[in-house]
Amino acid sequence: MAVDFQDLLGPGNRRTRISWLKRYFRRAIAEDPAFAIKTPAGDDLSCGITTVEIVGADVRQVARGLFDAHRIDCRPMTSHTLNGLRISLSVFNTEDQVDLLVAALREVAETISA
Repeated sequence: MAVDFQDLLGPGNRRTRISWLKRYFRRAIAEDPAFAIKTPAGDDLSCGITTVEIVGADVRQVARGLFDAHRIDCRPMTSHTLNGLRISLSVFNTEDQVDLLVAALREVAETISA
């Protein structure tokens, strides 16, 4: 069934949708000083993935906070001195879900910095 869904969309539509969602997410947090985007903007270098840091917060604490408060599971990236959450958007995500993610990230950022 999942393969049928992917085949129905086609690779070009899938890529376009994922890239659009990534840009939507990045625009939502770009001007907020609580966040630092660690991933290049170009689709050729990041596809649907964005790594974002809550400035000054330990990423493992952020990941726990997101999961405990919102049941959002993101991978904390800590190797090579990276301190960010890997946000992996996919074709089945909606703009409303991205908005919920952004609100949850802001809430966790406020909680941790308080």
